[in-house]
Amino acid sequence: MRQLYMQKLTRLRRLQQQSRLFFSEAQTEYKADHYIITLIKQCQTLRSLKTVHASILVSHRHQDLLFLTNLISQYASLGFVSSAFSLYSAVSHFSDPFLWNFMIRAFIDNRHFDRSLYLYTQMRQSGVKPDNFTFSFVFKACANLRDVEFGVRVHKDVVDLGYQSDVFVGNSLIAMYGK
Repeated sequence: MRQLYMQKLTRLRRLQQQSRLFFSEAQTEYKADHYIITLIKQCQTLRSLKTVHASILVSHRHQDLLFLTNLISQYASLGFVSSAFSLYSAVSHFSDPFLWNFMIRAFIDNRHFDRSLYLYTQMRQSGVKPDNFTFSFVFKACANLRDVEFGVRVHKDVVDLGYQSDVFVGNSLIAMYGK
């Protein structure tokens, strides 16, 4: 048990050293972005992810959509959906559906279907237009909740926004109505 703890501590220290080294050296933008994303994806614990996240905050790169989506994804994949949502909430002013879709999918992947539907409702109220990916995710949540009534309202949005011929949306509709 102690050996496992020491291995994790060593790995955490190595991540801290790598992130300090990176943020103290000047590198090209592409290499820097790739390195940060690699660090985020290597994090296997909440503590290591928070360490990298803190380094991103200190470097003032925390508003970059590329890093935000990777941080949100990693928090969610580690099962810390509330941390992912907190980060998302701090930057939900983005009008791009990509970040909204990311959070909706994170809720669905962690079986928080009702929260994904609530977020979809917020998305629509904020004036952000959903895309074909949004609808596919939302129909999956409706199917799992067996909430056909909400699904019918979203189906109306599909028609209103012109996605009725989209193959992915159509397959998602069939799956939802089929359950």
